[in-house]
Amino acid sequence: MQLFQQRLAVQWRRYLKLSRYVFNDHAVIAFVILLGAAMLAYRNLWMNAPITWWAQALLIGLTLLTLGVFNKPASFLQPADPVFLLGDEAALRELVQKGTRYSMVVNGLIEGGARIHPMANVSAGI
Repeated sequence: MQLFQQRLAVQWRRYLKLSRYVFNDHAVIAFVILLGAAMLAYRNLWMNAPITWWAQALLIGLTLLTLGVFNKPASFLQPADPVFLLGDEAALRELVQKGTRYSMVVNGLIEGGARIHPMANVSAGI
């Protein structure tokens, strides 16, 4: 448990350190404009698209397909871990399982929020 939390914290610190270089002033302005245009186009698509059972089935199938394709879990394993954790196989298994669960939750939230939420709003008449 502690090893997973430590590796997750190190990974997020690395993301935050690199985000300073990726999200400079001009890039942030361009990202905001592009994200707004993409969101508007996506909303207009769902406002004009008929929501039928086959469209919902297609969307769920596409979501499951992308979850299946992008299924490489974040195991947080270091190259030396199999050697040093060989005696403690339960810790190695726990690290891989927690990393897999973390990846599934993050992917599920991203996929669900991006695909299912707009469809539910349009079919509810919101």
